Amino acid sequence: MDMTTKPTILFDMDGVLIDSELHWDRLLPDFLRTMIPDFSDQDMHTVQGLSNLSLYQWLCQKYGNFLSGSEFLPKLADFADEIYRGPVALMPGVLDLIQWLHQKQLVMAIVSSSPIRHIKIVRDRFGLTNYFPKIFSAEMVGGIGKPDPAVYRYAATTLGVLPNSCIAIEDSKNGVASAKDAGMTAIGLRSEQNRTQDLYRADYVVEGFDSAIRQILVP
Repeated sequence: MDMTTKPTILFDMDGVLIDSELHWDRLLPDFLRTMIPDFSDQDMHTVQGLSNLSLYQWLCQKYGNFLSGSEFLPKLADFADEIYRGPVALMPGVLDLIQWLHQKQLVMAIVSSSPIRHIKIVRDRFGLTNYFPKIFSAEMVGGIGKPDPAVYRYAATTLGVLPNSCIAIEDSKNGVASAKDAGMTAIGLRSEQNRTQDLYRADYVVEGFDSAIRQILVP
């Protein structure tokens, strides 16, 4: 496939498209403490943006094999279903931005560490399929989630675009690292939910979806 330099905008899902990080931060620690009583608030900052598999591997590395993967991962998936089907909402201003980019005829895709089933729940629930016909999950690269760049590299290759033509919008240290190590421009999205996240590697840091991000995406 010939690679093109057509500008491509890649959206992370959790904390960028939807406010799920607010609910993950509030609910996940208590869920994990039912299995790992010593799971801490500092741990929560560290694991933000990890795929389900990467989260399980990180927990095992720190706390030992508390459960088998075949036991833990379905429990986590069911827990996540409740969040994505329940309290989450689109981030303020993101739909206006997506519609504006669509009018500009720019290629867009979702690139997330979350499982395919959860990306589809969000895409369908909020009527985003026309804007994001292509979705990319860490599941598509063997469960290797961010900060590894694999899912972003896979997205660029599949879309037929050069990595340096891609702009990724991320809200976590792990997500920014994934995009940068894939050779992409990274925008760090600052919100009330991620004030403690170190976005130092981002090429730009913006406060929400105001006019500043439009000027970066379409100079």
